[in-house]
Amino acid sequence: MLAPCYNPAMTIEPWALEHPKLRVCTSAEFMYDEMASQSGRSLPVVYRDFDLTRREDWHDEGCILDFLCCVGADDARILDFGPGDGWPSLRIAPSVGEVIGVDTSERRIEECRSNAGRLGLRNARFVRVEAGADLPFEDASFDGITAASSIEQSVDPSATVAELHRVLRPGGTMRLAYEGLRRYAGARERLATVAGWAGGSAVEVYERDIAGESALMIRVCTPLDPHTLRKRLAVPSGPWLDLDRLSIERLDRLKADIVEVRVCRLRHPSGKTWVTLCEEAGFSAAGTHSGAEAARRLFGSGRRRFQPATHAELTAYLFPVVDSVVTMDAPLNTDPWITAVKPAGDCTTGDPPT
Repeated sequence: MLAPCYNPAMTIEPWALEHPKLRVCTSAEFMYDEMASQSGRSLPVVYRDFDLTRREDWHDEGCILDFLCCVGADDARILDFGPGDGWPSLRIAPSVGEVIGVDTSERRIEECRSNAGRLGLRNARFVRVEAGADLPFEDASFDGITAASSIEQSVDPSATVAELHRVLRPGGTMRLAYEGLRRYAGARERLATVAGWAGGSAVEVYERDIAGESALMIRVCTPLDPHTLRKRLAVPSGPWLDLDRLSIERLDRLKADIVEVRVCRLRHPSGKTWVTLCEEAGFSAAGTHSGAEAARRLFGSGRRRFQPATHAELTAYLFPVVDSVVTMDAPLNTDPWITAVKPAGDCTTGDPPT
């Protein structure tokens, strides 16, 4: 049974945890197994042509160069933990020896394999691993590891970091991007919405405990269409629901139509906690500025001084900047990206903590 939510005013969590159709699940079971595309098929290069006029595409290029500057090499063997639609795996594959992506969602693995085949990438492969299970690789199997908003989706981030340390070779680097909860401070800590799911529509509730570094997600699944669901709840249209009006009494109006109530709690470490977890696993770790941040800042000024004519020109323009900023320490209270290096003399192995 999950622990009570941090917010005593929250009334939906106890209702959900006591519901006869409760299903406590992983994040993959909560949402990712049902997504045809985790990114909405919006990724440049993977799904569409790169657009030099879009800030989002400069940001994406900055991310890819960041990973490559930190973990890449011409013949490097890279592990991508939680690739989603194949990001950054498929983007970094042409610049490294081999990329292996691992995910707990079979749907995500299928999408990654499909995208790799469509892009003609033969050095990228994808493997499904059960949630919480050890990785199916020998000790020191990889030269580098990328993890983009994925370790916090695992059932135990601490154990996951330890397992990633095991499969990384001494001297290798893990580059970690993550979803810190500070971005939700204020009005976005508690949100609810009506969203689609495979069997109809659902009420989704998100409770984020910033100080406690955890997030609770609840999905009340029904076969109803979104309009009917909103009408039954007597809530107005719009992207978000007023949680103060989403009472148990209103939810009970759905009683006959509820298929299941999914509940998922995730740990969302802050930058400081990530460094601690990495160091406890045996890494030397630090928070640094990111290539994504640098590329976004250069977008406006870069367009005035330099307008790349091709994707390759943009890459050449951004590379030296990114290569520099990823070595610059950033304050941990800003939730920066994390660089974790396995010491060159570290030949220790062992089971991850349970």
